[in-house]
Amino acid sequence: MGRPHIDFIQPQLLPWQPAPPYAARQGVEAKTLSLDGDDGSCSLVLRYPAGWNGKLTMPRDEELFVLEGALLLDGARLEKGAYAHVAAGRTWQLVAGESGAVSLTFITC
Repeated sequence: MGRPHIDFIQPQLLPWQPAPPYAARQGVEAKTLSLDGDDGSCSLVLRYPAGWNGKLTMPRDEELFVLEGALLLDGARLEKGAYAHVAAGRTWQLVAGESGAVSLTFITC
């Protein structure tokens, strides 16, 4: 069926909530922009606290675009405006910078 069509979202009006289980990020806050009820694909804004550290193995492809702060992905520094794609099944280390970070994240099937 796919994700329902939405014309406009005002993310600044959405509350921050704990990241959902399918994002696999304990201690990270999220705003869910879209979620496909059939396959679990989603679009999220994720807010990482300073120094957050996680080793992830995601069953799906993930794309992230850094909106604020910085993230280290397997040691590569991603600052505001940086984009990364991580293939499904790959294990990777993600660390938030000293001031934390906010990313636009897409998890797809």
